Amino acid sequence: MSDLVSRGSKRIRLLVVASAWPHVEASLQAANVVSHSIVSHLAQCGEFELSYGYIGTTVEEIPDRARNEIDALKRDGVTFLEPLLLDLPSPIRTRPWLLIKALVANPESILPGHNAGEQLRTLLDGRQIDAVLTIWTETGLNTASKLPALRFAYHGNPDPKVFDAQHEAMRLAGAQPRGLAALADSLRRFILRNILERAHLSVLRCYDFVADVAANDAADYASKGINAAYMCNMWPMVPPDDWEAKRDELEAANPGKIVGSVGSVSGTANSLGFAALNREVLPALERRLDGNPFEVHVYGRGEPRPFIKPLLDSPHIHVRGFVEDLNAEILSAPVFLISNNHYRFKVGHTRFLHAWSLGGCVVAFADCREAMPEIEHGHNALLGRSAEEVADLVAQALADRNLRRRIGRGGVGTLAKYYAPQVVVPQLIDRIRQETLRRTQSQTTRADAI
Repeated sequence: MSDLVSRGSKRIRLLVVASAWPHVEASLQAANVVSHSIVSHLAQCGEFELSYGYIGTTVEEIPDRARNEIDALKRDGVTFLEPLLLDLPSPIRTRPWLLIKALVANPESILPGHNAGEQLRTLLDGRQIDAVLTIWTETGLNTASKLPALRFAYHGNPDPKVFDAQHEAMRLAGAQPRGLAALADSLRRFILRNILERAHLSVLRCYDFVADVAANDAADYASKGINAAYMCNMWPMVPPDDWEAKRDELEAANPGKIVGSVGSVSGTANSLGFAALNREVLPALERRLDGNPFEVHVYGRGEPRPFIKPLLDSPHIHVRGFVEDLNAEILSAPVFLISNNHYRFKVGHTRFLHAWSLGGCVVAFADCREAMPEIEHGHNALLGRSAEEVADLVAQALADRNLRRRIGRGGVGTLAKYYAPQVVVPQLIDRIRQETLRRTQSQTTRADAI
């Protein structure tokens, strides 16, 4: 008789796999915040014996201010495994014959972490698991796909989609090769895209359930035979009770300030957002505001990709890098502009949630609703179909304090209704519970037949 059957109603032994440490206080990076939100709720619900596995190419250092949160999770019963560090070279990028070999024989072989499942099992050091949950990690998704357990994923952007978007950003920035080199590059990209698509879908079909944070991606997965459904993203913070008064004070000192981006400035979605900002939104803003001063502030660690850097060279754009108090910066800006999702890369963004958690007036492209249908024009955001419409909405918001507060209140309400961890994590727990029960019942039936 299987272990799941014999254990009956005992707690589910769940391994959580991520490529970030779970903490909030020392970082507002989405991967850290979301991982902490999920793990802390799983630990407190009482249904799981939890292990946490970090997978990456290097060990992300745990900030000193985060150690209290990590220690609190340990006190709640979470066992942290030794980090799994993977050497992930990319010979396929320089050896075309390996592309052909992967295409013909084993597409999954090109996926980072796909052959590292045994290393993960070794780190468990004899600990038995009933299920594994991956959080926002393609490498972890690949690594855990063959574990002998129920497999769940709380998933973000698909690798093939990211691959396409990276090349679109290069094209928009004028950084693609020309002539014969362009033809060779196109052929290579076509082959690699085909391999990535097949390999990625093969991995996802190993999973019992995939919760995707973008509605359009979830629907696409489901159409391809994957047990996938849309599940909202999450953000644990709520605005202070006096957020409107704080905004009144801080915005008055920064009347033309616009948050233009948060998060890693080298990220794929941000690269495309910067292309849209430079090519379309910024010129439209200059025309619409007609000499009225405005500043677009860009926040986030790292450096832009080399071909993106020139797109941020404007007297209106201030690249701020990492700042100690990002919340204060967002509170002081009358407008939170989101230029992402204008091109073909339509994905979910926690920056909406971060802005709403501070009563921000979000202005964005209407296509954002493809991934996050809870976004509503005139309620929790101002949405434009074109750069000209977006610029017009930014101008309206800068000039109308009451409009900004109405949108901010709508965002606060939307965050609480759909995106709070206490709303989303129980949905995830319920799916894990359902699939575990289904597996147990199936195994019981087979055991009784024997």
